[in-house]
Amino acid sequence: MAIVTISRGPQVGGRAIAECLAEKIGYKCLTTVDVVKRCAVKFNLPEDEIIKKLQEIPGFWKRLKHEHKRNLVYIQCAVLEAVQEGNVVYHGLAGQLFLANIKHVLKIRIESPFERRVRAAMEEMDMSESKAVDYLNQADDTRKIWVKLFYGESWSDPSLYDLSINRNNLTEDTICKLIIETLQSGDFDTTPESQAALDNRKLKFEVLAALAADEKLWDLPIKITASGGVVTLKGMVKNQKTKDALVELVSNVKGVTACETVMSAADTPLKRGFFND
Repeated sequence: MAIVTISRGPQVGGRAIAECLAEKIGYKCLTTVDVVKRCAVKFNLPEDEIIKKLQEIPGFWKRLKHEHKRNLVYIQCAVLEAVQEGNVVYHGLAGQLFLANIKHVLKIRIESPFERRVRAAMEEMDMSESKAVDYLNQADDTRKIWVKLFYGESWSDPSLYDLSINRNNLTEDTICKLIIETLQSGDFDTTPESQAALDNRKLKFEVLAALAADEKLWDLPIKITASGGVVTLKGMVKNQKTKDALVELVSNVKGVTACETVMSAADTPLKRGFFND
């Protein structure tokens, strides 16, 4: 029940590789478009609004708006839900980040020389060479800024991936075989612990999604952890009323069996070891 994420830039050919791989191993192939559709249904939002906010990159001097954070939480929640049962190849938005540190997720990066990408853009998009160069440079810059802004990571950081493949001299079939051999090694088999880690992350983001939908509670400095249905909130809030509202909202999220707090209100000093169910 492994999960494969494939990260690639425009005109690298990642879709073809993902589809080839999914067909060979009998996995479901999932794209950003699929996730956006799922997200739109799950959170009752127009698809074009989700896409617009994902593509809109605020300048570094601007504070991320509620809509940016909310839609990113919604997308990550939808991704986690879509891959939870495994046997998925996801070649979409930020899979290497959304599913980081989950043992049964094999994170692949596909690269291709810039000149080859330019030729592909010229052929597939009917562009002149100069327009293709400008298009790819802008697309790459936007992706780098997006990852840095939202996650504080470098998109090209090799530590984000388990396997990086330059497809310049490799066919799609050969690349698929390399990935399949890696999966067959057993290093990315699902274990009870790795599945629990994925389930806990999904529950955490269900809670974050519920908070993101609440105008009063969405941006509180609260740390959220989830383990086996128990959600723990840590931090400080303005008053007891806000604390009670948080606990009530979280307790009503599907999958939450208990809500614990290591939290104080401004009018209630935090005591060491304080818990409130």
